Amino acid sequence: MAEALGIASSIAGLVSLADTVVRLGYKYIRDVKDAERSVQNLVKEVNSLSGVLHSLENVAQALEAQDTLGHNSSKIKRLYLVK
Repeated sequence: MAEALGIASSIAGLVSLADTVVRLGYKYIRDVKDAERSVQNLVKEVNSLSGVLHSLENVAQALEAQDTLGHNSSKIKRLYLVK
């Protein structure tokens, strides 16, 4: 009789393990499906951020060029005044 209880207990443990594996398997499949969507969203966000950073870089370069032109222009004005 004790042996039958041990077998029943082992079977109950295996059933519980099988239920857990199935539940986690479905969760994994669902998460992997959602992962593709999440990765696509992440790529879109990074692409948008890249565009903003490129625009910021262009503005910084334009301001730097404007500052350089302004600096050269003031040098030319000083030279003109010295003459």
